[in-house]
Amino acid sequence: MGGGASSEASSEVSLVGHSGPILAVAFSASGEVVATGSKDCTARLYDAASGALKITLSGHGESVLSCAFSGDGGRVVTGGGDAAARVWDAETGETAVELEHPAAVRAAVFSKDDRRVLTGCTDGVARIFDLAAPAAPPTRLEGHAGAVYDVCFAPDEATIATAGHDATVRLWDATGAAIRTLKGHASCVYAVAFAPRGARVVSGSEDRTARVWDAATGAALLTLAGHLGDVSSVAYSGDGAVILTGSEDRTLRLWDAESGALRRTCEKHHAEVNAAAFSADRIVTGSKDRTARVVDLQATLDEKPRRSFFRRKEAGVDPFPDEPELDLDGSGDDESHGS
Repeated sequence: MGGGASSEASSEVSLVGHSGPILAVAFSASGEVVATGSKDCTARLYDAASGALKITLSGHGESVLSCAFSGDGGRVVTGGGDAAARVWDAETGETAVELEHPAAVRAAVFSKDDRRVLTGCTDGVARIFDLAAPAAPPTRLEGHAGAVYDVCFAPDEATIATAGHDATVRLWDATGAAIRTLKGHASCVYAVAFAPRGARVVSGSEDRTARVWDAATGAALLTLAGHLGDVSSVAYSGDGAVILTGSEDRTLRLWDAESGALRRTCEKHHAEVNAAAFSADRIVTGSKDRTARVVDLQATLDEKPRRSFFRRKEAGVDPFPDEPELDLDGSGDDESHGS
């Protein structure tokens, strides 16, 4: 079906074929399929083990900024710069539902029962759509002062988290009522995720840190510092033991979720890491270099550190001096910080 894969090692697979930066990545619940969203206006589904392209989802008029699977893997939801979220049939590639918005959709995810879609929009509003009545007015979650960059449901779906341009994470109940606002980041919050049991929330920011919060009290528990650029993506491992962060500094980092200790810094790309996600035993990352990479979690934790981009940049030497910088706050080009 066009596109292809290159396996650099038994524990690493490259997903290739996009003609623009990859802005979003997601695993299916089974971990067998990876979805990617790109500035080339398409989403693609790949076999996670072989890297083979399964299908291309074409229909958005601008960049695909987010992607997520339904629980059964039969559908994919994407958010686009064209002010629409689309629900696709993962087998046929046909659009099943289009959810209109007034501005770019930076994030879109299914509820656990696959009956609702939660979106985050650059108009500052998160929305909950009922897929049984997609044309009905959605539930609006209003409170952010600026774009909503990321959204997620808690595992029990009693709570929703949103991340915004206003440097806050906001928690809401299932009806859309505000619960509390988490303040502590110094700049835009690009990414947010619940721990598997829902007791904690992790967020990633333009201030180059990730922060861990108590979901019940809003207390700040940990600050994960060390990235040399914006933290564009965050995720918890399935057992909750590891936090993954991806950054414009071209690295991904693995942290001990309880102590905040850094366990590994990895370089898998030649440009900014725009998106990252976990399956049970693997990681997928998506980059401005137009590739996504699937790597084995344990092999990555065991990998011997190498002195390359990260340490050279710490020493004040930029190994990519001629590469243009991305617009990171969403005010212009939208090719970074998909979900």
